[in-house]
Amino acid sequence: MHRQITKPQFKRAWGRRGPGEGEFRRPWGVAVDGQGHVYVTDHGNDRVQKYDAHGTLLGEWGLPGTEPGEFDGPRGIAVDGDGFVYVADSGNARIQKFNPYGILVRVWGGPGEAHGSFRNPWDVCVGPDQRIYVADRDNDRVQKFDADGGFIRAWGTAGHLASEFYGPVALATNRHGHVYVADFDNHRIQVFDREGTWLNSWGAFGTGEGEFHNPRGLAVGPDDLVYVVDHDNNRVQMFDLEGTYLASWGESGDAPGALNRPFGIAAAFDGTLYVADTFNHRVQQF
Repeated sequence: MHRQITKPQFKRAWGRRGPGEGEFRRPWGVAVDGQGHVYVTDHGNDRVQKYDAHGTLLGEWGLPGTEPGEFDGPRGIAVDGDGFVYVADSGNARIQKFNPYGILVRVWGGPGEAHGSFRNPWDVCVGPDQRIYVADRDNDRVQKFDADGGFIRAWGTAGHLASEFYGPVALATNRHGHVYVADFDNHRIQVFDREGTWLNSWGAFGTGEGEFHNPRGLAVGPDDLVYVVDHDNNRVQMFDLEGTYLASWGESGDAPGALNRPFGIAAAFDGTLYVADTFNHRVQQF
């Protein structure tokens, strides 16, 4: 029996290109905390911006640089159950942890291939057990840490088979602790348990239903739906937890609801969705 699905409808958008307050230069990652606050990595401006659910700017932090609290092309972002914010500081090959007001709490990582080191970390997410997962793109692996940055395990290697990656770029977890990985240049989603054991995969290159052209964003909603940002097809596709295609929305353009090479997506506790419409330099709410 097919599940009845209602496509998300456009609600509002905010942002435009620029370096000022409420402006973006390629918003990349987006995350929502338990109070409905929306955090956005402003990739080209090397900062994080914080909004309420209506798009009102509440604060921002970050400057270009290599010192703690500074950024070099921040990408993925996540918030844990205590409100701490984790940022994949890609150009500096590290993860930075902040409190909800942008005060730096911890930094870990550094360039390299050893456990706990990174080569271009693209995304970070928090599991239901408050473990931290990082998409270590150029090392073609996922790394798992505790909330203080203590290394737990890693899995993945370069390739096209199950458990292999060709550029893991986005992560999400479901309520069971399963880890969903956007395997960018393999044009697929792979699913693992919390120990890194392969469970499932779906997708192939293309423009049809359930096909992808460089998937770049992932979220699992409170409705147990998996949302995949299909970057070069300028759409978001919806699946059940097992990868059955359900629906999609979006088209190329800059009208409300249209997309221009989107990257990140986040699902709030009430099911509201936020999409980083990257090359339209805005965030859209559905």
